[in-house]
Amino acid sequence: MSKISTFRAYDISNAIKIQSWFVGFITKPSVE
Repeated sequence: MSKISTFRAYDISNAIKIQSWFVGFITKPSVE
């Protein structure tokens, strides 16, 4: 059961990282 919890936490953290990068990409389009 602990493994599922850890995997879930990793998935959420990964989703936050992607969302943060996506927001930064839209906020600063001049960078790309």
